[in-house]
Amino acid sequence: MKTGLQTWIHIAHTFSTVGNTVTLTVYSNGVQVVTKSGVAADTMFDLYGVRGLHVGAYRSATEAAGGRCFKGMIDELALWDRALSAAEVQAVYARGADGEALAFTPKALPSITLAPGQLAYRMRVDAGQPDGMFWNGWLSNGGTASLGGVWDTARAEVPVGGTMPDTAGHDEGPFDAEKLAQTRLRIPMAADSALKQLPQGDFTLEAWFRTTSTGPNVLFGTYPGTGGGAVNLQLEAWSQAMLYWSTNTATTSECVQVLPSWDLRGRDGNWHHLAGVRSDTNAYLYMDGVLIGSNTWTHGKFDLGGDYLYIGQDGRQNWGLFDGEIGTARVWARALSADEVAGVAANCAPGFGVVARDGLLAEYAPYEPFNAFPERGGWRVPLSPLLRQVTQTNYTFEVMFRTTDSGRGILLGNYHGWLAAISNFELAENNQFRLVTANSRGEGVTAWSGAVTGTRDGNWHRAAAVRRDGKLYLYMDGVQRGNAATETLGPYALAGSYLGLGKDFRASGQVPLNGDLGATRIWNRALTADEIADLPNNVPAAGLIAQYAPFPTNTLQTAGFPGSYFLRSMSAGTNSAMLCFTGLPRHTKIDLGMILAQLESLDPATEDDRFIIRLDGVEILRVGLGPDQGGQSQVHSLELFGVNEDVQLIKDTLTQGGQDLFCGGGNVLYKDHVYDLAQLEALQGIPHTADTLVLELIATHNYAGENEGFGVDDIQLTVYPPQGTLFTLR
Repeated sequence: MKTGLQTWIHIAHTFSTVGNTVTLTVYSNGVQVVTKSGVAADTMFDLYGVRGLHVGAYRSATEAAGGRCFKGMIDELALWDRALSAAEVQAVYARGADGEALAFTPKALPSITLAPGQLAYRMRVDAGQPDGMFWNGWLSNGGTASLGGVWDTARAEVPVGGTMPDTAGHDEGPFDAEKLAQTRLRIPMAADSALKQLPQGDFTLEAWFRTTSTGPNVLFGTYPGTGGGAVNLQLEAWSQAMLYWSTNTATTSECVQVLPSWDLRGRDGNWHHLAGVRSDTNAYLYMDGVLIGSNTWTHGKFDLGGDYLYIGQDGRQNWGLFDGEIGTARVWARALSADEVAGVAANCAPGFGVVARDGLLAEYAPYEPFNAFPERGGWRVPLSPLLRQVTQTNYTFEVMFRTTDSGRGILLGNYHGWLAAISNFELAENNQFRLVTANSRGEGVTAWSGAVTGTRDGNWHRAAAVRRDGKLYLYMDGVQRGNAATETLGPYALAGSYLGLGKDFRASGQVPLNGDLGATRIWNRALTADEIADLPNNVPAAGLIAQYAPFPTNTLQTAGFPGSYFLRSMSAGTNSAMLCFTGLPRHTKIDLGMILAQLESLDPATEDDRFIIRLDGVEILRVGLGPDQGGQSQVHSLELFGVNEDVQLIKDTLTQGGQDLFCGGGNVLYKDHVYDLAQLEALQGIPHTADTLVLELIATHNYAGENEGFGVDDIQLTVYPPQGTLFTLR
């Protein structure tokens, strides 16, 4: 819809919710012009709740160029806490068109008022926020509450122009794939390469995938194969699938094309496996390990055309782009047997069980990331094909934790109520921890650490469990604990749909970790003892298939302070919290105090991250705090009442240092610090006489969410009456 130049127009937006669905309706000059439904209420009002309103500008812009500032006039802005009806919108427009003001009674502005004779005020976040507090970009954090998923940072998307390594380990070296877009890659094919000459003999193309798209979706492809032949493995429209091939001399193309049938599914959003095989003069197509079609191959030997073999598309670039996720994808220079295809589809990794690795030409794992989602007692990670197969061979689990609880607690595991196809890494009673494993036949082995003094002391500890060449090893803080346990279970795939972090999936749900989880990592190889000892300094990238950033626990209680909640600045840019006081008793000066926590990776030196306090609009404190990580100074700068001061003044108020609050978002453990500003002399005895006071807390930082921020709790205001004030005691 367009507005006229130099013409007044009335716009109204209404939001109405039925069930969990929100409908937006837009009116122009009282006439409905747009209506649209579909947004979930919990997404709109919780995940993306309004934290502030900016009139005539976009977000928190500080200058016109970045603010999309409105070039015109705005008048008669009104807000309702309900959805107006169409008739009400028409009535509002009619009153404005007639020059009549809206008839409404404004709500009284909430404020904080001291009781008669009260000279001090104290606010702790545990008790909730008072009516006279307003905040933008500050949220109440505490306990183990998470604001959303916990993101895997080991497999972050490779930028365009980057490469995804081929892990097949063949003699010719890796056929690394170039990243094109999410789930789409291309593999360069030299003229004399094994990939280029793939159709000269038997071959197999196979890949895991999940999608809900009903259109064409290419898994592997070279079509149109200019200058040579083409091979495509793809999902056709609706429920069809196809293995296609042609040569540059063939008059007709050949394919194994399967039409809709009862056993051909794959568009339901779950993981499925598709394989196309050339064996001698025959071609076969398998879905989830079951043969769904075959054909006779007559075109003989030929080379692939073009310069690339594509994953997630073919050479046409704009047709059949894969709309979904591709898991492990492989190219074989031999024909897999029916048993081998069924083994791969049953999560058997090559080299274990019925599938040999010979002839494996190239192997890729495009699926990313393995994100974890909050659930009662911890987080759950969907078991992708690669993650499910971690127990096919050697592997390593590493978990950082802290707790003061002496009982059992799950660090990482998929136990589901019966002992089959599991791997559970647990804290146990008597200062022990253990790794419980069992294959799909229910044959199990448990490795025990023995008693390890100090693991429940509330400090951070690093536990690791390793399956290394038929033995299970346990490590705490870089040192092997207990004896290695012999494990002869053989390769197996993990059961269930999820891997739990801080929990497992037993029906009782009685043993979640009663404490805090930090960085959690999974390798599909066995780390050496030296690598485990060096984990605080170096995280090996080889074999790292999943890595979760420190989790948002954010407790002041574990840092040694009363109360378990605090206000946390959560959005990038400028965050403000305001306390409005009215009706203060007669006074001449005030004292101000609060607990200030510096959280995670603030960088005041290069990013100007700052914490600011204002009284009645006058800035009284501005400080740049950093995490004391590497060469970063712990306190970068300090200004009091607009004057630069010695940073030692605020360093002297440090009451807790080290890894206290452990907020998430990074791959390293930043040293968070807690300051008691009641000990800062400059904030005591501040001249003030008005019966109203506005206290503003302002945080500026560049990263949102759990990456960095400031925390505040235990805000204290004391007013001092003039000398000679008479008090009556009753």
